[in-house]
Amino acid sequence: EQIRKELKETELKLNKEIERVRKELKETELRLNKEIEQIRKELKETELKLTKEIEQMRLEFTEKIEQVKLEVEQVRKELKETELRLSKEIEQVKLSTIKWVVALIGSQTIVLISSFFAILKHFIG
Repeated sequence: EQIRKELKETELKLNKEIERVRKELKETELRLNKEIEQIRKELKETELKLTKEIEQMRLEFTEKIEQVKLEVEQVRKELKETELRLSKEIEQVKLSTIKWVVALIGSQTIVLISSFFAILKHFIG
């Protein structure tokens, strides 16, 4: 009888301990579930933030690419204008040089003809 009583008491103690452990387990499970939810929420917020940052970076990159394209086009335009201007200047220098050469040849020819007539006049005249 004493043993049964002790067994009963031990069973009660064990049942109480089992209930206490179950309660702790349930509380821990609830706490962990809350922490998991919080972590999921933070993860989602971080994902959204990173997605926005990536999109912003893409936009900035696209804008920079467009700006560089415009600058390249502007440089090409300026280069073409400079090429045309220099071509015209070279043409003008060529024409000016030809005029000077023709003028020089003309003046030398006149000097030679004058000298020839002067020499001719001196001997003939």
